[in-house]
Amino acid sequence: MIDQKWYKHFKSKNVLLRLDLNVPISGSKILDDSRILNSVETVRNLYEAGAKIIVISHLGKPNGKKVSSLSLKPVVESFSQNSNLPCFLYLGNIDRKSIKKQLKHSVVFLENVRFDAGEQNCSEDFIKKISSIGDCFVNDAFSVCHRAHGSVFGIAQHLPSFAGPSILHETQNLHALTHNPKNPFWVVMGGAKLKTKIPLISSLKDKVQGFVLGGGIANTFYKALGYEIGSSLHDPDNLDWAKSFFEWCQSENSPRLILPQKVVVKNQNIFKEKDFKKVLPEDNILDASPSSISDSFKDLDSVNTFFWNGAFGAFEMEGASKGTETLAMILGNHSAKVYIGGGETLASVKMARMEGSFYFESLAGGATLYYLSGKKLPGLEVLNL
Repeated sequence: MIDQKWYKHFKSKNVLLRLDLNVPISGSKILDDSRILNSVETVRNLYEAGAKIIVISHLGKPNGKKVSSLSLKPVVESFSQNSNLPCFLYLGNIDRKSIKKQLKHSVVFLENVRFDAGEQNCSEDFIKKISSIGDCFVNDAFSVCHRAHGSVFGIAQHLPSFAGPSILHETQNLHALTHNPKNPFWVVMGGAKLKTKIPLISSLKDKVQGFVLGGGIANTFYKALGYEIGSSLHDPDNLDWAKSFFEWCQSENSPRLILPQKVVVKNQNIFKEKDFKKVLPEDNILDASPSSISDSFKDLDSVNTFFWNGAFGAFEMEGASKGTETLAMILGNHSAKVYIGGGETLASVKMARMEGSFYFESLAGGATLYYLSGKKLPGLEVLNL
């Protein structure tokens, strides 16, 4: 936790503040304001300490082009409402003289930083232009720290730079999880593609006592073991890896591997629960059976640490959400320290109305997986973290 005195160091200084305000939006309606709410305290503390704040964030993937539907306008309006601070979306020239007037009265938000191709290219001209309006840089967007982008990595090479409270909170908790978890330690992992999770599984396999797998990842294991999965989502490029890992888990002193024994399939618009060994070619596995998930955790009461990432089904689809909801309730009510991470995971937790029930809830997705996999994150390295 950062002491309040820390913020006073920024009094009267132009602080370039990188936040993650990449929230889901439909039209101009924000569907989930968690990332906005998570950033309010940092901005308010800097503002009350007398800092002149220039917020930098991205929204979506405009790929270096101005896309009106990805403007930060609704985000800035929401931020102002939630913080009770004067907030202004600045659309003028990026130079110190032009922005000075607005900084006297408001927290200034620059427009979507990814509207400029120089952001993702880490262009030196782009970095110098943004850096010229700041006296120092605070990065409080852990979720983009695995990107060597201009507003994450580049600015920190041009200005005195600091990690914000959210980054410190994330790294302290994730470091504790990887370096000093209280055993037994289990990983619960779902999601669509096994490929994106292999580095994490490989990194943790010698540190954990077991894995509970679901979603498209479990489907890949079913297929690798020779079972029919119909038209179900899976990762065909990593079937050999899945089979090899499954066999390794059967050997002595290896972690246990649990797959849902029953699944929910859709066939001609009818949802049906069945044993995974009885899936038909015309079936599509869309969820893990709630009863099967409950069975998976029956003998895991003594587990002291869980890490959960990824849904166990198409939770946004009616008829395919109960498995992940059951998982959220089991882990949310478990006595263990439960760490969760990833936007999909948090969305499913919110749907199950279990937010705030876990020991640590990371708002990041890819960055969390990178960190736990032992990979270097450019946004952290440049801050000497």
